[in-house]
Amino acid sequence: MRFNKHPRFEFTDTHQKRAAIRRRHKREVNKYPLLAFIGEIAPVDEDKEMAARRRKHADDDVHDRRRHAADWRKARRLLREHAEKDGILWYWQTYSLTANPVMLLDLIHNWPQMKASRLAAEQRMNAFRRERGDSELPACKSLTVFLDMLALSPANESHEDA
Repeated sequence: MRFNKHPRFEFTDTHQKRAAIRRRHKREVNKYPLLAFIGEIAPVDEDKEMAARRRKHADDDVHDRRRHAADWRKARRLLREHAEKDGILWYWQTYSLTANPVMLLDLIHNWPQMKASRLAAEQRMNAFRRERGDSELPACKSLTVFLDMLALSPANESHEDA
């Protein structure tokens, strides 16, 4: 199955971040001059602030990676349980959706609408061919394969019997 790993970014301590810390402190002092005068606004320690930001970045990275992995597990579980998993998996592998779990979950959730829109596109294409009298126009390969996948899916066999 196509998927992208969750990217990792290193925290970088830059002079722009340190300048932003100094600007924020200066804004607070200018906004509340009396608090600064009586010592309620403590002078900023840039090193402590950057260390706190580094810890927060590491914690956020762990949280994001866990959420990303949980979303992949959920998407794969829903795909295994889905009646039309072959068609969904074929669509996922064939079309250029971003290979992240949110897109796969969205595809699984919206599969009936996706299938209907693909069938409607094929019907419009066939109507266009009949209108022009061009039965020789090449069929869209991906749509043809898509329709073949739908015909082979177990969910469609139950509809044909009715």
